Amino acid sequence: MSDGRKLGIAADLLALAEDRGEGMVDAGQIAETKIVETERAVLLRRSAAVSAERDLQAARLDLSLVLRDTTGSIVQAGRTRLPEFPDPEKLQASAVEQGLRTALQRRPEIAGVLWSRSGRTG
Repeated sequence: MSDGRKLGIAADLLALAEDRGEGMVDAGQIAETKIVETERAVLLRRSAAVSAERDLQAARLDLSLVLRDTTGSIVQAGRTRLPEFPDPEKLQASAVEQGLRTALQRRPEIAGVLWSRSGRTG
């Protein structure tokens, strides 16, 4: 779920901006006039995090229209169902290449183009 990943990234960036700003103020590394700019950056990150949370909630609602359990009851997709993404720095090149090949093979748009080029109709 890409919206879940966006929320995670936005939250990480917000925490980083807050920590960096607080650290610089505490250490006296920035002038008073720069404090306002730092606070503005934190507010922008906070806004991005709120937006990502809203997008995730919208995606959850969309998914709840079709996601059902074995009895046919609606299943609410929670954060526990979000996929874990690997640390990109720890990925091996061969794994990345294989993942890209697999992703391209599974794209419905590509399958549609290949199907239409094969001359099949209906």
